[in-house]
Amino acid sequence: MGPPPPPKIFLTGLPGCGKTTLIRGLADRFPKLVTGFYTEEVRDEKGQRVGFDLVSHTGERAVFARKGGGSRKRVGKYSVFIEPLEKWGMELLRPSPDRPLVILDEVGKMECLSRVFQERVLELVDSSYAILGSVALRGGGLIARIHKDQNVDCREVTQGNRDRLGRQLEAEYRDYLEAEGFPSSGE
Repeated sequence: MGPPPPPKIFLTGLPGCGKTTLIRGLADRFPKLVTGFYTEEVRDEKGQRVGFDLVSHTGERAVFARKGGGSRKRVGKYSVFIEPLEKWGMELLRPSPDRPLVILDEVGKMECLSRVFQERVLELVDSSYAILGSVALRGGGLIARIHKDQNVDCREVTQGNRDRLGRQLEAEYRDYLEAEGFPSSGE
């Protein structure tokens, strides 16, 4: 019997349920073994959400979406800036033998405006690398495909299961990484 297949888990759930928090927590647990990015809300001085940034596993940032103009690509009230995703973000979504765990937050409407992003996600799902990502609860195209993909384990996050799910994810990825010969500390 060969080694276990790499886990390819995508978290889904309502906005604010804790998907990004779980992904960031796992990235913090295995800092030298991850690559990828997550999206983070950007708020103004009054606490109002004004957009989203892409944030790398090392904390570097790039503007992804902002209220108002500046881009012809839009989702609701946000202008979406595809170039940072397609250049910088795609570099972060290149796993390597020494960084076998990809964090990917998220597969959502804004990200799916990029065909380059969609193709990379499909490559990752079919790859031999582990993924912890998030995917919108509802949607067509790539979002629906991720939910139905036989290679993907979609798990819904709720306030009631978030803490337990975080412990389960850490144990699953730790077990996988140890089986692959990586230290359990992720260092």
